[in-house]
Amino acid sequence: MKNLFYSIVAFACLSLASCSSSTNCDGSLSTEFETELQAITNAITTYSTDPTTANCDDLKDAYRAYVNALKGWESCAVAAGSSAQWQESIDQAEESIDNFC
Repeated sequence: MKNLFYSIVAFACLSLASCSSSTNCDGSLSTEFETELQAITNAITTYSTDPTTANCDDLKDAYRAYVNALKGWESCAVAAGSSAQWQESIDQAEESIDNFC
């Protein structure tokens, strides 16, 4: 679970850095993805207290929804010249979902 948390934080940091140079990317990820991040937090809490397969699946779904939402910000990474890093982060995040529990 620690790796999942670090992946989320690293991905969010990369996203924030990538979005600073485009007019379409002026939003703050903390507010743009508040729903997704809250869903992840809730799912982590639930899975921590009751590590069932169903709760793991819910956590994977929450994380997958967050990653999918972040994919919509790809143009920000391209505009910042970070598209290779962006895609690598997406790929790592998706891989970590599959290997979580």
